[in-house]
Amino acid sequence: MRKFVAGVLQLLKEARGNALWDFAKWLYRNATVIAAVIATLITGAVGWIRQLPLPILIVLALVVGVIAYFVIRRIARYADSKSISVGIPVECGPNVKGSVVKTKGFTFYRARIQPSGNEQFPNLIARVHSIKRDGVEMHLDEVLRIKYHPGDGSAPCARKDDPAFLDVVYVTPEAVATLHVLFWPPGMENWNFESGHNYQLDVAILSDEISRRCEFEFVWTGDTDTSSCRLISDGSQKSPPLTECGRLKVSYEGDSLDCMWPVTFKSKGSQATWKGMIARLRVDSETKSNILACKAVIISLEKNAKTVISGVQLPLLFTPADNPGSDTKTINYGQTEYLEVLWISDSGDTEIKTDFPFAFSNHKQLDRLSTYSLHVAFSVDNSITAIIVNAEYKNDTWRLSIIRAARLST
Repeated sequence: MRKFVAGVLQLLKEARGNALWDFAKWLYRNATVIAAVIATLITGAVGWIRQLPLPILIVLALVVGVIAYFVIRRIARYADSKSISVGIPVECGPNVKGSVVKTKGFTFYRARIQPSGNEQFPNLIARVHSIKRDGVEMHLDEVLRIKYHPGDGSAPCARKDDPAFLDVVYVTPEAVATLHVLFWPPGMENWNFESGHNYQLDVAILSDEISRRCEFEFVWTGDTDTSSCRLISDGSQKSPPLTECGRLKVSYEGDSLDCMWPVTFKSKGSQATWKGMIARLRVDSETKSNILACKAVIISLEKNAKTVISGVQLPLLFTPADNPGSDTKTINYGQTEYLEVLWISDSGDTEIKTDFPFAFSNHKQLDRLSTYSLHVAFSVDNSITAIIVNAEYKNDTWRLSIIRAARLST
């Protein structure tokens, strides 16, 4: 019966704005006349049915019952096809109330569990089944149980006006990010999240006789102001495409002049010139609204699949990079902006277009015999979109490709 009602509600919802919805409004406006006609028809039908022999009445009742059965079954199947289900409602992200809590130097990244109706989800527990770092499966000896607020190991009950909060990740005052586990199993070493990496956590959230499998993405830059934790899949929600997240789209096309941009620099006061190309990423708004204060920073660098820089925030600049404030850009709908990543000179020298600290300055210039992965975090509306820019010298040119950091394995 629940599926039948859900299917009817879904049909009415999808009917908005089309002919079926217009017909329903017409029925409502003419309800009095229609009710009178229906009453007359029913009265006539009842009188006609009373005159029928009993065997025919039995056959007629069976036919009506069979038709009703198939109609109800069809609507129930429709409800199933639309994935209409009553499950544990889970939210997590920078814009979710109570999802990020900072207190006494600690930062908690939490998932909010709050039903919208009168349902209750008692005895909540959560188990981490697997963790991926930059898309690569990490080895877990055992399934880990993580805590709910207030962190005493209790199994709370989530209600409409009394949500429960799951501590997915917490950060200590010493900037150490870790799982808020109930306990570490004997023989299993405690470990922490390393900055400059993106983690994907497969978590099962369970209540009495019901459960939901969730995937959380934790982007850890080493700084709680630029890191984020969000729900990317909960069994009914689909993850965004590769390099799209929310309203932001990042793309690259190596054969296009706007992405491999020819440039000639001239020195001031002399005739010296430098010719080359700037490898740039396209940055667009996917919706008809503008994206304010978009920033991008390199949070880690890999060389030949080994991390050589981490725990940093090296800003990348938007074109024109020599303008003041070019580290921040408003992305207007319908107008592509460009983020400058590499400078490739005609002489063959190639370097990353950002200022490196002295300790890492030897990694600014790229070696043709090596492959590189730049982990870039875009900051928009207090949320983080992480991508990986791969760079490889092949067929006498540098080739770039983009993948979404949390989906390396797809």
